[in-house]
Amino acid sequence: MIDLAEVDPFVQATTIASACSYMFRKKFLKENTVALIPPNGYRRCDTHSQVAIEWLLLCEHELGREIIHAGRSREHCLIEGYRVDGYLEPSEDHPRGIVFEFQGCFYHACLKCYPSGRDRVMFGNRTLNESYERTKVKIERLKSLGYTVRSIWECEFEKIKQNVAGVKEIINKHPLISKIKIDPRDAFFGGRTENFVTHYDVKPGEKIRYIDVCSLYPYVCKYGKYPRGHPTIYVGEECDQLTDGDANNLSNVEGLVKCKILPPRDLYIPVIPVKMNSRLMFSLCRSCCAESIKGDCPHEDVEDRAFVGTWVADELRKAIQKGYKILNLYVVWQYEIIQYDESKNSKGLFTEYIDTFLKFKQESSGWPAWCESENDKIRYISEYKAAENISLDPDKVEKNPALRAFSKLALVCLWGKFSQRSTLLQTSIIKTRKDLLELLTSPDKETHDIVLVSDETLYAQWKYKEEAENATCYTNVVLAAYTTAQARMVLYEYLEKLDRRVLYCDTDSVIYTSATGEYEPPLGSALGAMTDELESYGKDTYIRSFVSGGPKFYAYEAVTPDTGELHRCCKIKGISLNHENSKKINYDSVKRMILRLYDDEDDCADNSITVNFRAIRRTKTHDIVSRDESKRCCPVLKKRRFIGSEFSLPFGFVR
Repeated sequence: MIDLAEVDPFVQATTIASACSYMFRKKFLKENTVALIPPNGYRRCDTHSQVAIEWLLLCEHELGREIIHAGRSREHCLIEGYRVDGYLEPSEDHPRGIVFEFQGCFYHACLKCYPSGRDRVMFGNRTLNESYERTKVKIERLKSLGYTVRSIWECEFEKIKQNVAGVKEIINKHPLISKIKIDPRDAFFGGRTENFVTHYDVKPGEKIRYIDVCSLYPYVCKYGKYPRGHPTIYVGEECDQLTDGDANNLSNVEGLVKCKILPPRDLYIPVIPVKMNSRLMFSLCRSCCAESIKGDCPHEDVEDRAFVGTWVADELRKAIQKGYKILNLYVVWQYEIIQYDESKNSKGLFTEYIDTFLKFKQESSGWPAWCESENDKIRYISEYKAAENISLDPDKVEKNPALRAFSKLALVCLWGKFSQRSTLLQTSIIKTRKDLLELLTSPDKETHDIVLVSDETLYAQWKYKEEAENATCYTNVVLAAYTTAQARMVLYEYLEKLDRRVLYCDTDSVIYTSATGEYEPPLGSALGAMTDELESYGKDTYIRSFVSGGPKFYAYEAVTPDTGELHRCCKIKGISLNHENSKKINYDSVKRMILRLYDDEDDCADNSITVNFRAIRRTKTHDIVSRDESKRCCPVLKKRRFIGSEFSLPFGFVR
């Protein structure tokens, strides 16, 4: 790192991800490519808050008239040059119209909420007192110009919502509320992990295969498309400019799309991800998914079935191809796209970064076993150049486990940093009374915890208030959303071809049944190609029995035909299967646990296994202790509705 980009990870970073981010920004990032997204999004880049929209919608309800405000277009600008939160056009009672001003307690320095520290310089190089005075002067000036002014403080409105019956219901039921909550983080979903069966033994002529995409995320980072710069925002009817009036025509859309979408009723493997019940789900009906309805979908009303959310345009295009229908387009963030294209000599956003560490990784892996002569080595370097457009240095090709491990980390750790929240808890070491008082009275910070370390030192945990959140130089959640969406699309290419043969999938891998004459995913060794996960057991090894208790919870029994050797594997997220734990949790015990789910005669109430272990933990006061802990292992089948052990359907499916 020091030689490559003059980055010292021990000085300039605390994690490998932050070190990679710093190095990418210093060495590889080109000007005007990665945007800093305003914390409140682009439609509220002038700090117009969600709660302000709620108040304006309540005012509309009381007056029976539509107000011009950011929820409908943009904040209104009066002819005198003042930008106001809302404006109602003139009437007989109000000849110059009504101006609506929502005073956010933080930005406008409410006297009740921020009684102390008012002389401290805050945002805009102004003190709280100066911000408060500017607010008063603006209100008085608007009144002097003849406008009727209605204003309210944020804390006063929160009391109204809490204490006045019916207010919350009026706000939450308003159709604009779902449209104006434009958070790009809503488009950021993780990898697809779900089991399609709980138990499957091979039938005559069948084998179970286990394949894995080679370096999926580095592949996406190198070859995938990414948004460049800031987007152009299209709202409501403006979206017709991109779709020619057809909401399901997204051929010209590149970016994030907030919409209402209706899934088909008979798609075995759904496309669109949704976050529901604290899980990443793939369902065909919103109500069935929310209620985990076990039978066919009983909902005929489109409003009961449709999902409202924000997704990457590529995922929506695939969904439309599979029978989904977009009912309403609310907002589109339209981006210019940057993507690697060797024929046009066009570099992708992360191409140079990925190529650099891919070269390090490949060279530090040493020569492949088949490279026995100089001609073999020349062929290897030539083939790699043709495959990845990377020139390996034959003098540097030698096994270096440390460099290889670091290169692998650098390849997978960069993109995730772009998704980091900017409101995470931070820790400060406090040694003076002045520093402590400044933290406790700071209007823009929330103190969460203080730990006395010694007579002279405190540890304080705090974070910036939501209103004071600033864009950070290392985050852009849209890039992270694009990375995971394209990774899911790579996986889906295999899932849709394998269809009901799929037994299990996890982000970059698929376990499926294989028989003569059926489609077989091609294998390879290049970046993004499928590889055989069972190859390490021996040639042509296949699984003959598979069991799964849910995502990240499976076991299998594999056999190598040449030797007849059996191999058993068990993997459960969160449980370390050491020697002692493996006596309790293994292929046999997991299989018994799964089969018990379908045994009507087994009335065992507790279908779980508990393991006990010693763990080393750090206490709140930063002491290191060793203590006894336990974890309970049981099936969690919440992502699909299971019909017997060998078949399942997505929630909302109609047969």
